[in-house]
Amino acid sequence: MDKDKQIVSAQVILKAGSGEDAPSPASVTAENVHRYIPSAEDFKKAQDYFAKLGFDVQASYGNSFSITGSTERFEKVFNTKLLETEKGGVRSLPKNRKESIELPTEKLPKELKKIVTAVTFSEPPDFGPTNY
Repeated sequence: MDKDKQIVSAQVILKAGSGEDAPSPASVTAENVHRYIPSAEDFKKAQDYFAKLGFDVQASYGNSFSITGSTERFEKVFNTKLLETEKGGVRSLPKNRKESIELPTEKLPKELKKIVTAVTFSEPPDFGPTNY
Protein backbone atom coordinates (compact mmCIF):
# COMPACT_ATOMS: atom_id res chain seq x y z
CA MET A 1 0.00 0.00 0.00
CA ASP A 2 1.63 3.29 -1.10
CA LYS A 3 0.98 5.44 1.97
CA ASP A 4 1.55 8.76 0.18
CA LYS A 5 -1.05 8.10 -2.53
CA GLN A 6 -3.57 5.67 -0.99
CA ILE A 7 -6.68 7.53 0.19
CA VAL A 8 -9.11 5.69 2.46
CA SER A 9 -12.32 6.49 4.32
CA ALA A 10 -13.69 5.39 7.67
CA GLN A 11 -16.96 5.92 9.53
CA VAL A 12 -16.91 7.70 12.88
CA ILE A 13 -19.84 6.36 14.89
CA LEU A 14 -21.08 8.49 17.78
CA LYS A 15 -22.94 7.57 20.94
CA ALA A 16 -26.56 8.58 21.39
CA GLY A 17 -27.17 12.06 22.75
CA SER A 18 -29.42 10.52 25.41
CA GLY A 19 -26.57 8.35 26.65
CA GLU A 20 -28.59 5.22 25.95
CA ASP A 21 -27.03 2.28 24.15
CA ALA A 22 -28.65 1.70 20.77
CA PRO A 23 -30.85 -1.39 20.73
CA SER A 24 -30.97 -3.84 17.86
CA PRO A 25 -32.03 -2.15 14.60
CA ALA A 26 -35.37 -3.97 14.74
CA SER A 27 -36.13 -2.21 18.05
CA VAL A 28 -35.67 1.30 16.67
CA THR A 29 -38.95 2.86 15.58
CA ALA A 30 -40.10 6.23 14.31
CA GLU A 31 -41.28 6.99 17.85
CA ASN A 32 -37.98 6.26 19.60
CA VAL A 33 -35.28 6.94 16.99
CA HIS A 34 -34.63 10.42 18.40
CA ARG A 35 -33.28 8.82 21.61
CA TYR A 36 -30.43 7.17 19.67
CA ILE A 37 -29.25 10.10 17.53
CA PRO A 38 -26.12 11.94 18.72
CA SER A 39 -26.51 15.60 19.62
CA ALA A 40 -25.61 18.31 17.12
CA GLU A 41 -22.99 19.54 19.62
CA ASP A 42 -21.33 16.10 19.72
CA PHE A 43 -21.29 15.91 15.92
CA LYS A 44 -19.67 19.34 15.69
CA LYS A 45 -17.09 18.55 18.35
CA ALA A 46 -16.06 15.29 16.67
CA GLN A 47 -16.13 16.67 13.12
CA ASP A 48 -14.05 19.70 14.14
CA TYR A 49 -11.50 17.46 15.86
CA PHE A 50 -10.94 15.27 12.79
CA ALA A 51 -10.90 18.26 10.43
CA LYS A 52 -8.14 19.88 12.52
CA LEU A 53 -6.12 16.67 12.12
CA GLY A 54 -6.28 17.05 8.33
CA PHE A 55 -9.06 14.62 7.46
CA ASP A 56 -11.73 15.47 4.90
CA VAL A 57 -14.89 15.34 7.02
CA GLN A 58 -18.31 14.66 5.53
CA ALA A 59 -21.73 15.69 6.81
CA SER A 60 -23.37 13.57 9.47
CA TYR A 61 -25.90 10.92 8.60
CA GLY A 62 -27.80 9.01 11.26
CA ASN A 63 -25.31 8.36 14.04
CA SER A 64 -22.11 8.75 12.02
CA PHE A 65 -20.01 10.71 9.55
CA SER A 66 -17.10 9.72 7.35
CA ILE A 67 -13.50 10.87 7.41
CA THR A 68 -11.15 10.54 4.44
CA GLY A 69 -7.39 10.86 4.32
CA SER A 70 -4.13 9.19 3.39
CA THR A 71 -3.19 5.88 4.94
CA GLU A 72 -0.23 7.71 6.46
CA ARG A 73 -2.56 10.17 8.24
CA PHE A 74 -4.74 7.33 9.60
CA GLU A 75 -1.69 5.42 10.82
CA LYS A 76 -0.29 8.46 12.61
CA VAL A 77 -3.54 9.60 14.24
CA PHE A 78 -4.67 6.12 15.32
CA ASN A 79 -1.21 4.68 16.06
CA THR A 80 -1.74 1.62 13.87
CA LYS A 81 -0.60 0.04 10.64
CA LEU A 82 -3.11 -0.27 7.78
CA LEU A 83 -3.28 -3.37 5.64
CA GLU A 84 -5.06 -3.87 2.33
CA THR A 85 -7.15 -7.05 2.17
CA GLU A 86 -7.38 -9.42 -0.80
CA LYS A 87 -10.79 -7.94 -1.65
CA GLY A 88 -9.49 -4.34 -1.62
CA GLY A 89 -10.69 -3.46 1.87
CA VAL A 90 -8.66 -1.91 4.65
CA ARG A 91 -7.83 -3.35 8.06
CA SER A 92 -6.09 -1.89 11.08
CA LEU A 93 -3.22 -3.78 12.72
CA PRO A 94 -2.39 -2.11 16.04
CA LYS A 95 0.69 -3.26 17.96
CA ASN A 96 0.10 -6.42 20.01
CA ARG A 97 -3.51 -6.78 18.78
CA LYS A 98 -5.38 -8.64 16.08
CA GLU A 99 -6.23 -6.97 12.79
CA SER A 100 -9.70 -5.47 12.64
CA ILE A 101 -11.91 -3.17 10.60
CA GLU A 102 -12.11 -0.96 13.71
CA LEU A 103 -9.38 1.55 14.40
CA PRO A 104 -7.96 1.84 17.93
CA THR A 105 -9.35 4.89 19.69
CA GLU A 106 -7.01 4.98 22.70
CA LYS A 107 -5.20 8.09 21.41
CA LEU A 108 -8.39 10.13 21.09
CA PRO A 109 -8.73 12.90 23.68
CA LYS A 110 -10.83 12.04 26.73
CA GLU A 111 -13.72 14.31 25.63
CA LEU A 112 -13.91 12.48 22.26
CA LYS A 113 -13.77 9.03 23.86
CA LYS A 114 -16.95 9.96 25.72
CA ILE A 115 -18.88 10.49 22.48
CA VAL A 116 -17.21 8.21 19.89
CA THR A 117 -18.39 4.61 19.85
CA ALA A 118 -16.07 3.44 17.06
CA VAL A 119 -14.08 4.47 14.01
CA THR A 120 -14.38 1.74 11.44
CA PHE A 121 -13.67 0.79 7.85
CA SER A 122 -16.38 -0.82 5.72
CA GLU A 123 -15.88 -4.27 4.31
CA PRO A 124 -16.04 -4.49 0.51
CA PRO A 125 -19.13 -6.33 -0.78
CA ASP A 126 -18.97 -10.07 -1.42
CA PHE A 127 -20.85 -9.67 -4.70
CA GLY A 128 -20.60 -7.76 -7.95
CA PRO A 129 -17.52 -6.97 -10.04
CA THR A 130 -14.20 -8.00 -8.58
CA ASN A 131 -11.97 -5.70 -10.62
CA TYR A 132 -12.70 -2.37 -8.91
